[in-house]
Amino acid sequence: MVIVLRCLKTDQIGERSAEHVAVLNAQLTRVAKIVWVSATNFLSRKVMQYMLRYLTLVLLTFTLGTVILFAVKFGFGNKSWLPERKEGSLRRDPIFWTKFKQINSLPPIGRKRPYTEQEMNLLRQAISDSNEYIRVEAIAALREAKHDPKQREEAIRLIVPYLKDPEWIVRIYTVRSMFWLEAKETIPYIIPLLNDPEPKVREAAKETLEKLGYKVRKGN
Repeated sequence: MVIVLRCLKTDQIGERSAEHVAVLNAQLTRVAKIVWVSATNFLSRKVMQYMLRYLTLVLLTFTLGTVILFAVKFGFGNKSWLPERKEGSLRRDPIFWTKFKQINSLPPIGRKRPYTEQEMNLLRQAISDSNEYIRVEAIAALREAKHDPKQREEAIRLIVPYLKDPEWIVRIYTVRSMFWLEAKETIPYIIPLLNDPEPKVREAAKETLEKLGYKVRKGN
């Protein structure tokens, strides 16, 4: 009888232990789920915060990249600034674009080293071209001739006459090039442009003179 009671008692203890284990497993499962959900929510919030924080930057980068790709593909860098009234005819002029691309490739070279004699000859011819945009490109290239003192002097000598160019866009490039070349000796030639009929030229002349150290009076 004692043995039977002991066996029953042992079975009851085993059943209780199993129940405890089951309850413990259920609790652990619930805790694990809670931890998992909390961690997931926390990470999701963090990710959302970072996404919102950098969304503007991502969109701006994407937009800028798209613009650059289109610019490279369609060649806007060389063509988009041309006036609409002339762009159509110039697009169909292979001679113009041959000259334009030749001269347009020189400024990056001029920033690194003096121009070769062949390059200078090309610029000497281009600056007197009948097309104002070729003249503009030649001026933009000549103002980079700062490595060699003799080339700088020649560049100034070649550019100065175009302060009186009939096309206002050429006059603007010319007057700004005087500051680029630090040509203070050209101040007397720039002063008349303060009365230029084109407002953009007058403003460029004023800015250039002030940068060169000349005090522009209000009456000018």
